[in-house]
Amino acid sequence: MCSKKMLIVKSLENLSKINWKKFRLALVERPGDRRVPLSKVEDKDIFEITDALVSTFTADTALAVTCELLESIDCFNEANELNDQIAEMFPKSSTSKTTAVAATAAGTADGTTHSKEEHFVDKHRGELTKRVREVYFILDFLRDKNVITSEIHQEISNMPGNFPSRMEKIYALAVMSDITAKDIFFESLKKFVPGLVVELEHSVVAPKWLRPIKSFDKAQKLDDEIAKPNSSAGKTTASAAAAGPAGTATHSKEKHFVDKHMPELIQRVSSIKPILDVLRSKDVIQRETYEEIFKTPENQDKMRKIYMLALKSGKAANDIFYECLKKYESHLVADLELSEQKSNHDIMLS
Repeated sequence: MCSKKMLIVKSLENLSKINWKKFRLALVERPGDRRVPLSKVEDKDIFEITDALVSTFTADTALAVTCELLESIDCFNEANELNDQIAEMFPKSSTSKTTAVAATAAGTADGTTHSKEEHFVDKHRGELTKRVREVYFILDFLRDKNVITSEIHQEISNMPGNFPSRMEKIYALAVMSDITAKDIFFESLKKFVPGLVVELEHSVVAPKWLRPIKSFDKAQKLDDEIAKPNSSAGKTTASAAAAGPAGTATHSKEKHFVDKHMPELIQRVSSIKPILDVLRSKDVIQRETYEEIFKTPENQDKMRKIYMLALKSGKAANDIFYECLKKYESHLVADLELSEQKSNHDIMLS
C-alpha cells in the first residue's frame, strides 16, 4: 500500500512546470501558525518539499494541505483525485477530517469547519476581479491580518497595469492560500465595497444611479475618451460647469459632492495615481504640483494636497475630479450617494 508521503509525491509529480511553481509559491505564502519557510521550498525537488510538508503539518494534515493548495492554484482534477485516494486508502483520514485539521492548523478565525459550499470570493471571482477598485485598502487590510507579507503588499501595489491585474495577483498570491485567507478577504470586501457585496450576494441589479460604470471594458473606453485632447468628457467650458456631473445636483447654492464628502474621500480614496494623471492631462494641476502630490508618501496626505492645491480653482476642477471618482472609485461614490439618499429620506420622515 502506498504511504501518505508517497501519495503526496504522486499527486505533485505530474504537475506542469508553471503549476509546480504556483504550488511552491502558494505553500510559502500560506497563512497560519504553521508556515513552511522559503528555505525549505526554494530550489527543492518534490521529495524534499513533501518532507517539508509532513514535518511541518504531520502526515495526515499534510494530505489535506496538499489538496487545499492544489485547489488554490486551480488544479481541481489533481485535488479531487488525491481526495478520492485519501478516502480509499486511508478512510480514517477522510477529506472532511483532514480539512478540519488543516483549518485548525491554519488558525481559522472562528475555530469551526466550513461547509463544502463554494466560497463567496470563489463564486464571484470574475466580477470581483473586474469591478473592485479599492485594491490598496484591501492590500493594507490583508497585510494587517497577516494574510500577505509586506513584500507581497509592495509587489502588488507597485506592479504595472490596471486594477483587474492587481486583483488577479491578490487571488494568486493571497486569497487562494486557504479558507482563512478567503474569509479575511471577504471581510475586507464587506468593509470597502459593501454595495458590490450586497449586489452579488442577493443577485440584485443596482439602480442606474448606483451603476456609473458597468464593466472594466466600459471604464477603459471612458479612460480613452478622457485622454483625447478635445474630448467632451474632459471639457471644462462654462456650459459644462453649469450643467454639472450627471446624477448629481450641483446648483450654485448646493454644496458640491467633492466638498460635501471631503472627510470620507480623504480617508477612503485609494486610486490616486490614475486620478492625478487625469487632473494633470486636463490641466487642473501643473507638472510641479503633480510631482509634489505624487511623492507624498501617505494616501490621505495625497488627497489633502489634491484638495488644497487642485480643487480650489473652481467648480470645473471639482467636476473633473468627480468624474474621476465615478470612474476609479465607483463603489465609494455609490456608497456615499446612497448614504446621502438615506439621510435625506430620514429628514423627510422626521
